[in-house]
Amino acid sequence: GPTRHFELIADSLLNNTWGSSPDVFYLMECDSIPRRPFWLDRIIVETALRAPFAILGSTYRGDRWDKFWPQLDRSLQEHVNGNAIYNLSHPLLQAIVRQLEAEATTIHNRLPYDLRIAEILFNGQMIDPIWNRSVSENETVSEYIGTSTTIGNYAATTMLSEFFGEEYVVHGAQRHQEWNPDSSRIGLVVSSWGDAELLSSFLQSVETSHHPFREIVVMHPNSVFDDSLLNRTYNITMAKTGDTIDVTEVNRDLGSQ
Repeated sequence: GPTRHFELIADSLLNNTWGSSPDVFYLMECDSIPRRPFWLDRIIVETALRAPFAILGSTYRGDRWDKFWPQLDRSLQEHVNGNAIYNLSHPLLQAIVRQLEAEATTIHNRLPYDLRIAEILFNGQMIDPIWNRSVSENETVSEYIGTSTTIGNYAATTMLSEFFGEEYVVHGAQRHQEWNPDSSRIGLVVSSWGDAELLSSFLQSVETSHHPFREIVVMHPNSVFDDSLLNRTYNITMAKTGDTIDVTEVNRDLGSQ
């Protein structure tokens, strides 16, 4: 799994298995995407500026955990994602690599290495007596830095490019571009079943919200809403139907135009 993969890389570099090794390496998975030019230069600059450190990367900056964030263990909230910069010359990283190797046949091997590292540090599970210390609620591990300005962890978060921070490399985000209504027209068909209050709220929100739709068609049964609701001028098109609504037929008609 990923833990054995990481441990093999770090151990091989520490022991010069592949020849003379650097003091620092950046682990970059295939779902880490550079989004600004000169990103490698920026990694080198930040590495020098933030030294000394054992691990430099990003805590989670996405929104997929927002609803249950308070219930998460601190080791999850403050874990530095594995796409990070690792300082092989730092004794804390060396101790972590030794411990991951020692845990290869234990239950701890079930966790990805980045989560296990956070668990070791924040839950007092370090084997090495030099680094085995209790970390209070408000205390940080100064050698374990998750505030990189170069790397951002947005795993599984749907993002428009304009909402990213100043990071040069983004990990795990599902990136999208905002719809350009000038290049392609897009419409919205809404089925309404007679709830006047809900429809009125929707129509009012259309007038004040930012959306990509050039036309919005509301399908509703005949004689359900009074004229005061239907005769107002909205930036949409109202379309009356019979007593029943067949959404499939509506979609088919729109598609054949």
